Amino acid sequence: MISAGTLTNVDITNHGLVDPTKNILSFEGVLATEIGVPIARNFDVMGSELSIGIKPKVVQYEAKFFDEPVLTIGDSLSDLTDDGSTVELDDVVTVDLGVAYDLTDSVRLGFVAKNLITDDFQVGAFTFEVNTEYRAGIAYHSDFLTVGFDLDLKENDPLLSNPVFSGLKTQYASVGAEFNVFDYVQLRVGASENIAGGIPDGAKETSYYAGIGFWLGFNLDVAVASRDESLGAYLQTGFKF
Repeated sequence: MISAGTLTNVDITNHGLVDPTKNILSFEGVLATEIGVPIARNFDVMGSELSIGIKPKVVQYEAKFFDEPVLTIGDSLSDLTDDGSTVELDDVVTVDLGVAYDLTDSVRLGFVAKNLITDDFQVGAFTFEVNTEYRAGIAYHSDFLTVGFDLDLKENDPLLSNPVFSGLKTQYASVGAEFNVFDYVQLRVGASENIAGGIPDGAKETSYYAGIGFWLGFNLDVAVASRDESLGAYLQTGFKF
């Protein structure tokens, strides 16, 4: 689920605060449900391994939006779940592509293209666009250490139709490292930053990540993410068989 809200037609004068045509809260959210079948194969190219994978997929998008004066918003938050504020878009049939190449025994290059087949829909007066995204990266790995860097190759427009949210475009640069301790414990650190141009200062804040994974007959991963004054946590467990 991707969502955003902003205040438009702002007027904080005494008259504006009681005017229902002023201080309008605009909200839009997009829920994407994806079903895909990945297919991959390895090839030997001049003595090095080349891995190519594709994922044909069907994506169902659902757009939810409303505009409401702040003056009356206290009585209208239920509008977010009303059928009248929801638009179910047609299914999008598209495909993702991934390529990885072992440059040396320790260095691997990677490239990913998402949504190679694009589409667009009219959502009221605006256009909802499904665009292709490109990302590339390089990683060094040994028995003890893995270090990686990856970058969006172009700025990606937000998955929202209203142009008022155009400042939410993204182009992430990320770096991370994992330390393997006796194959039982993995320590991870990383950081990412949105380097897109013309975005608010708050969107440029660097996010930092740290995590630890355990392999004790089963897998347990714990991670935290920090950005500005916010903190998030992540927990995952699983079995390998």
